[in-house]
Amino acid sequence: GLSSQQHALVEARAIIDELRPSIGHHSEQVSEQRRVCAERHQWVHAIGQTLGGLQSKATSSAADVAAVFSDLMHMTKENQTLHEAVRVGEAQVTAWSAAAMQQGSDSDAFEQRLRVIELDRDDVLRMPQQVSQ
Repeated sequence: GLSSQQHALVEARAIIDELRPSIGHHSEQVSEQRRVCAERHQWVHAIGQTLGGLQSKATSSAADVAAVFSDLMHMTKENQTLHEAVRVGEAQVTAWSAAAMQQGSDSDAFEQRLRVIELDRDDVLRMPQQVSQ
């Protein structure tokens, strides 16, 4: 009876006393693991927030790049149009210059003919004076 119960109780206490340092050690290990897990959870959360911010910036940057590319394409088309207009304008100026030079040449020839006609007229006008002398 009672003696065997006392003996069982003493044995249980002895086992508990033996296990106490081990339980304390395991308890410290569990506490340390919980602390490490909490720290890792904070890191994972911070990394997730950082990645979210970076993804947002990347999306914004991609939109900016697309807008700049679109502007460049539009500017390139405008530049091509302006280049063509300049080319056409230069061709017109060249044609007008050639026409002006031709007109100047024609004017020179006209002036020469006019001088010859004036000389002939002067000769004709002098003829009666020479005849009368």
